[in-house]
Amino acid sequence: MLPKLLTYLINPLIFMIF
Repeated sequence: MLPKLLTYLINPLIFMIF
């Protein structure tokens, strides 16, 4: 499972891609 810190960094990246 990915840590919350990683998800917080990936979230903005996904929003930028979509």
